[in-house]
Amino acid sequence: MIGRAWLPPLVTGVFLRVVAALAGYGYFASDDYTHVLGMAATWLDDPTAPFNSEIRSPLLARIVWLCFVAARLLFGGDPVAHVHVAYLVLGLFNAAAIPAVYKLTERRFGQHAALSAAWLMSAEALLPRIATRALISVVAMVPLAWGTVFADRDGNRPLRDGVIAGLLLGLAAMFRFQVGLVCVTVALLLAWRDRRRLAGLSVGGAMAAAAQLGIDRFSSVAGYLGFNAVAGGSERYGTSPWFTYALDFVALTLPPLTIWLAKPLWKAAKGHLMVSIPFAVFVIAHSLVGHKEEHFIFAVLPYFFVLLGAALVDAPRRARLSYWVLNCVVLALVTVSDGHRSLTRPIVEASRDGGFQRLYFVGKLLTPDMYAGRDLELRRVANLGELVEQMSGETALKVRIIFEKPPEPDVAQALERAGFGCTALEVSRGDLVDRILVAVNPANRRRGEKTVIDCWR
Repeated sequence: MIGRAWLPPLVTGVFLRVVAALAGYGYFASDDYTHVLGMAATWLDDPTAPFNSEIRSPLLARIVWLCFVAARLLFGGDPVAHVHVAYLVLGLFNAAAIPAVYKLTERRFGQHAALSAAWLMSAEALLPRIATRALISVVAMVPLAWGTVFADRDGNRPLRDGVIAGLLLGLAAMFRFQVGLVCVTVALLLAWRDRRRLAGLSVGGAMAAAAQLGIDRFSSVAGYLGFNAVAGGSERYGTSPWFTYALDFVALTLPPLTIWLAKPLWKAAKGHLMVSIPFAVFVIAHSLVGHKEEHFIFAVLPYFFVLLGAALVDAPRRARLSYWVLNCVVLALVTVSDGHRSLTRPIVEASRDGGFQRLYFVGKLLTPDMYAGRDLELRRVANLGELVEQMSGETALKVRIIFEKPPEPDVAQALERAGFGCTALEVSRGDLVDRILVAVNPANRRRGEKTVIDCWR
């Protein structure tokens, strides 16, 4: 059983991911809806439709589309069922990183540290939830972790191991182009210590590059590089201080426990350069880019868990116990959470009701029309005046209206003057996690409460 000490974390991780996949159907960020879920839903009706981004890989969207195709065969046209199937598949795939993290840690730090790291990959508070969402960075975790295992392992077949490492790291970069920084860094480390493994890595990397060439002839890679090479390219979506990601990783150490974990973390970083150097390069490079979102750095969480797992074993017992207790409290809360429910729930309810012909969204936010299914039309309008203008010519119509911001006090009267009868205004709120996030950052309108009213003529 010693050789499979990672099995309990793996079983637990699978269970938690199944719970997270079935607990909700919302998305994590606008990227995973627009360029994965929404695109996969579009391909259900037209598999030949062009991918909606010139700077992203269509690979994950195609995988989710295949999940949607299978879900439609099993469960019909319910978009929620489609999402649950895709989230289950993604979560189970992510669980494969748990034994990889164990093996990557054990070689340098021993079994106790490896178990600690495996449990982090299994049940760190964020993992079950983000592992079951359609995020390219999270999907890249598995080939990244296993690729590094083969790049770092001992053995009498360095050339074979290098080929496997190159293929896996190349696959990770196909999902998330920025992982190419890790591939280059690993190659440089191997050039210093193992030339035969480097040769294999080059062959495997070339094979992965050929696969990318077959997907889109590198047009998305070129588009991504060109987009970010232009001054202000990604920064048009907002900027954050250079130390933002450093604070994110500090938060994962659950301050104030950081005080007791900082020194063991530094010791672990010096003891596993094949993990710490690629990790540092990836985070520093992303810190130099003005536009930052937390999910951009999810791909290297397995590296961080290797270091944190070793640090927890080396930390004082009280600090270690406190970490796991606090983590379990947050884990229980986050695993069953469901992002953006204030918006997705009224859309899904209207779709399942069957009596609505149309759904209007008043505002500028993303409108996730996939959740409306195929029979309910979703339209977005800028304001109440445009809404009334569009609805005034309709007859025999029942609609649901969702307001991004609290509407004008006389909204019901305005709709009644247009000839509609309406229900009272209702507030649709997000789950507890979204409410906490909005309380911390009131400018987060995407997760904030929405106002709903149903009208008919």
